[in-house]
Amino acid sequence: MDRAGDGGVTTRDLSYVARLTDAATFTQQALGELTRRGVHRAATVVAVADGAPGIQGFVDWHCPDAVRVLDFPHAVGYLARAAQETWGPGTAPTSEWLAIHAHALKHGDPETALRALAALPAGPARDEALGYLRTRRAQITYAAFQAAGYPIGSGCVESGNKVVIEARLKGAGMHWTRNHADAMAALRTVIANGRWAEAWPGITGQLRAAGAPSGGGGGGPRPRWSAHRRRRRGGRPPPRRRAGAPEDHRQRLTHRRPSLERLRPLPRLTETLTATLKWVPSVFPDEMRCLAANSLTVLHKLLLPIVTVLPG
Repeated sequence: MDRAGDGGVTTRDLSYVARLTDAATFTQQALGELTRRGVHRAATVVAVADGAPGIQGFVDWHCPDAVRVLDFPHAVGYLARAAQETWGPGTAPTSEWLAIHAHALKHGDPETALRALAALPAGPARDEALGYLRTRRAQITYAAFQAAGYPIGSGCVESGNKVVIEARLKGAGMHWTRNHADAMAALRTVIANGRWAEAWPGITGQLRAAGAPSGGGGGGPRPRWSAHRRRRRGGRPPPRRRAGAPEDHRQRLTHRRPSLERLRPLPRLTETLTATLKWVPSVFPDEMRCLAANSLTVLHKLLLPIVTVLPG
């Protein structure tokens, strides 16, 4: 961690663990990364998070002596909801009260903010905020945490979730099964931690040992027809492609040759037009001969190339 110019703390050397599972399973799956980062050897461990029981259980299991800090924006959110309940959202009294007591909570004695919160009219949001913050009184001494150089916000965790996980799994039109999303989350953390070259050979080795196909081509050939497609065909084997049949549906339009019955009238029509050109001058009056002859000549020239390129 580094101290910023405004007295805040900036985290660095981040690493990630992400899985799609329940809290108890994730607590055990994160052990490898926490051990690698030396959490069990650290003199001081600071755990910044909200007050959810699952997160507190995670800290209890891995490092019960950690300094626990309630995420400051999370705490301010409870103050904001209580103020909005009293004066309404977006009103001047709400903004003024919140600015004063959020500053007092961050830089002064937490009891000042708690007394101001208790002085608000009773209501569901005010009562919930008062009970939530009083229960976590030791985790909201933000002035002391900042003086010790500890972070008081979990913004790096929120941004990591967006950049590492959501950017890959929440693209337009994407649909995931639970198992596939879990596996992709694990692979994304390998990339984000800069350990792909180190981890991928071991991953492919396990896939080959288990007989599963991997990105490197291991695991043997994949079945051509899935069980779902076989069931749709009533258990029948897939049809065999005839020799010379098109392999792609885009070839079907040009694969079939036109029938002779469709082609035979075209040469006859051409012969009729050729003969017509010979007797037009003797049938039409003088003023119509040139126009009629020119029109039939143009039609004749248009039809001849069509007859020529089509197979006979």
